[in-house]
Amino acid sequence: MNPHPYPFKKSIQELTFADLEEYFSQKRRENQHLEFKSGEVTIDKILKEVGAFLNAEGGVLIIGAPRELERPHDTGVCIGELTRSSFESVETVKTYLSNDIIPPPPRLEIVQLQDATRNVFVIDIPTSPAAPHQVLRNGKYYFRDGDMSRPARHREVEKMFANRQNGNLQVQLKLDKEIDDLSMAISIENLSSKTAKNIGYKVQCLPVRQMERLVVEKHFDKTLNQHQSWKDKVSIPYSSERIYIQVDTFGENLITKTKAAFVAIAKTRTELLATYYSEEINAPSPVVFFETNKYLLV
Repeated sequence: MNPHPYPFKKSIQELTFADLEEYFSQKRRENQHLEFKSGEVTIDKILKEVGAFLNAEGGVLIIGAPRELERPHDTGVCIGELTRSSFESVETVKTYLSNDIIPPPPRLEIVQLQDATRNVFVIDIPTSPAAPHQVLRNGKYYFRDGDMSRPARHREVEKMFANRQNGNLQVQLKLDKEIDDLSMAISIENLSSKTAKNIGYKVQCLPVRQMERLVVEKHFDKTLNQHQSWKDKVSIPYSSERIYIQVDTFGENLITKTKAAFVAIAKTRTELLATYYSEEINAPSPVVFFETNKYLLV
């Protein structure tokens, strides 16, 4: 069910307290697909986060996470002991989400881990083909922008409505470290009932070996019907253990989308430090976004 990056090695239904304790034994940073809330969080904030994930790329929300110890550069970082949520049950959370978000979320997975002292909820929220979703309590539409959920701009809401009528492409990236290069698998799926034509992508990366910037652009000569996908791979000759990657998709009568990520490359794993997602046609250029957010590479 979950096409967006997922923080755990187990499925959501298999998670235990031990998994969450191990996960939060080191500093964890919120990002495009991950949000932490302590047990004291109110339902209004939960509605905001769920609505934002539904309207963007989806994500995972943890209620009962450790309290934030710091917000460097206004980015949420959590580490330490889990906190106790005041919500009673999965059904309680589902009722709030179904009654206070319109249209109701079409697909959610929610698990509750509870004992005498702890009460934690993990919610897996997929991107929604029914977007935009509105929070009825305040009448707002929310959008996920980096590690923050904010009110959607008028243009973004217009585009979400347009996505129901036009081709709506979702982009997913999977990174694997090879001997000398970084292998990036790209999956582009059409979420709309409309056929997507003349689609393509453009990848830009920096820093890379022996060039100022790597640029790869490809076009797909077939159409994509609803839920069909195009998969491809790009090899990135990185020259640093921290790199920036930006992927733009385009096509006939499609909404332009940008997916970008700062990546940490270690000996044993490859980690997304932060991601950025935009449906703005005038998304920031790689150099502008890199300079603005390069603190993430420290």
